[in-house]
Amino acid sequence: MRNFAGWGIAVLFALLAAAAAAPADVEGVPADGKDVVFLADGRVLRCRAGAEAEGRVELGFTGGAVHVPKAAILEIRRFAGWDPEPRDDAERAKAAAGMVRWDGEWIPRARADALLAKDRERAEKLWKESASRSEWENRWKRDTAHFTIEANLPKESVDFYEQALEQYYEYFTSAFKVSVKRRIPVYILRTREEFRAFQKKDTGSAGEHTVGYFVSRKGKEHLVLFDWQGNRSETLSVLFHECTHLLLHLANPDVALPALLNEGLSEYYGANLVVKGRMVRGGIQDERLADLRAMIEEKTLPALDDLLAHGHRDRAAQGWKKLSVSDYAHAWAFIHFLMHGAGGKYRQRLAAWMNGHLGLEFRDAAAGSTKERYYMRFKDDRALLLQCLKVKDYATLEREFLDHVASMEYAGARGLLAQGLRKLAKERNEAAALEYLGKALANAGDDAEVLSLVARVYSRIDGKEEEGERLLLRALDLDPLNVDRRYETSSWFPDGDAEIPHLRMCEEMAPGDPVALAATAWLAFRGEGRDRWVGGGVFGGGAEEAKAALEAGAPPAECARIAGLL
Repeated sequence: MRNFAGWGIAVLFALLAAAAAAPADVEGVPADGKDVVFLADGRVLRCRAGAEAEGRVELGFTGGAVHVPKAAILEIRRFAGWDPEPRDDAERAKAAAGMVRWDGEWIPRARADALLAKDRERAEKLWKESASRSEWENRWKRDTAHFTIEANLPKESVDFYEQALEQYYEYFTSAFKVSVKRRIPVYILRTREEFRAFQKKDTGSAGEHTVGYFVSRKGKEHLVLFDWQGNRSETLSVLFHECTHLLLHLANPDVALPALLNEGLSEYYGANLVVKGRMVRGGIQDERLADLRAMIEEKTLPALDDLLAHGHRDRAAQGWKKLSVSDYAHAWAFIHFLMHGAGGKYRQRLAAWMNGHLGLEFRDAAAGSTKERYYMRFKDDRALLLQCLKVKDYATLEREFLDHVASMEYAGARGLLAQGLRKLAKERNEAAALEYLGKALANAGDDAEVLSLVARVYSRIDGKEEEGERLLLRALDLDPLNVDRRYETSSWFPDGDAEIPHLRMCEEMAPGDPVALAATAWLAFRGEGRDRWVGGGVFGGGAEEAKAALEAGAPPAECARIAGLL
């Protein structure tokens, strides 16, 4: 028998990321003609496993077959090794003598029962130990050099975030020479539902799409994150963004920085990449760059001194208004320009502008400030920026900034995709949209999200439907076990019935998962011959299944749509 403990820890700890199964479900004994496949992400699948070819293993489900990278599979236990039916006279004699097949060998039933009990004992021990950590009351609590981390994640995930936080702290503080006098509390939650509940209790409200946030209450500053399984890069981006806010705040908790500086720096560092264990700054945010270029093209880009006024703490600033979504793109690009443009001459001058704020005395603060939280007058800030950058006027700065923007290149396909979608949605210019989408595809490589979104557009354009379907299948093949993506994108097939086998695969790939339950609800709904995206009315079919999915944590809007609760 293969050693259960060898893969048990990895499987059982990772299972906690998505509705951990009871120990009896992870014993790994194949049955009903299906093999058992243990995945590196913790899932245990029951399907038909084919042979390995070109580094991939075919897994067959009721809805179809997928080809999974061998690296994603820890172990395969094939039904043939546990098939209870004898195949010849010799095996029939062994079966008659009370022996059973176990991992390809016929052994006495008593020994098989003992091995099964041993498996179960190990599984229960591991499951109880790791399951206890999934409860917030029993969460990990760990003091690192600069943080106090509390998380109900698998130990390996806590290790990952500890390394990322400490690495970022050292990188940022060495660049800007800021220091923090105490450990910073960081809370990381296992599921989106737990994160929302924590956020609501912590702040009084909860955003449906929020991944992380920073609380600036003096003396109680902390960072809260949701460990987004399947999209950890997004969690890291939010971590770097919010951690920048936190470190800037803790550098002088009494001073409130202008939005351009605070949000611009946070957006800039949120685009950091970790490459071979090294922090790399200056990443291009393609969607932000696309937004910026659209504003330039549409002649709606504010002047830089107007941008400085947007969201400024001093509301007496001429042209003051709240910081908008487009201002985030503008602020990111301006900080990128100061860090990398004009031959790098502004990099240290940017630090001088920041330190000018952090060193502000209360007696020089704007009207409306308090000793607990004060900020610079806008007119003083406007002058300070030019003084620190050693530029005579904003017109000169604007020219250099726009030259830098013109020289920036998209890091990948997402900016081109964003421009194509904008052409289609805002200008109804299908020809221009298709041109950008074609360029996006040429640069997409193996970016499954880009391929999926282009496929979604193509599925609704005459003459592009077949190409859209091919792109969608390719995107799904790149990440074949990503249930969230399969569930969402399956509705984009030009032929509505094409989604049905993919919904069935969602059920089998993540049994008990909220998204898999939502797929079950849709299948019941489709069983009445209704189209998935027909709006209005009480849907009837799928209502009970949708309610069950909702109770398990499936997306509320999806379940409401199915159940006719809207």
